Amino acid sequence: MITSTGRFTRQSRGKGYGAVVTLTIDSAATETHISLDCHGQGFRRQGYIEDVPEQGYDDWKQGAVVGVDYALRAAGLEACGVVITKIEGLTTDTNPTIVAVAAMDAIWKGLGVTPPADIDAYVKAAAMDSWNQPYDVTPHF
Repeated sequence: MITSTGRFTRQSRGKGYGAVVTLTIDSAATETHISLDCHGQGFRRQGYIEDVPEQGYDDWKQGAVVGVDYALRAAGLEACGVVITKIEGLTTDTNPTIVAVAAMDAIWKGLGVTPPADIDAYVKAAAMDSWNQPYDVTPHF
């Protein structure tokens, strides 16, 4: 089992973009499965990092799952088990697309994979454009 943490953090045009995703990877799995095991506290007070709890934050969770799925496909892995254990962000700076890109980073770092330049540019552009969409829209990669 490999534990990996991925990040996507930027500041551009007065907008924040930030998320951190931690997950475990079982590259010896016989089939692909992606699950969530988050046990954070959620929103505590303004300005504090939100750590996704077991209940709620479904849009962020879905973003993480989408990101993991895309990263595994982009890496050419047909069988890999992934458990997403932590998703962190701020309501003001985090949306499902940003979480997805952080999850991709965690997968690629954990597996020692460097995505091709065109894929890297594509996912980062999607994250930077994400605040032009409704805040809770699920990304499609």
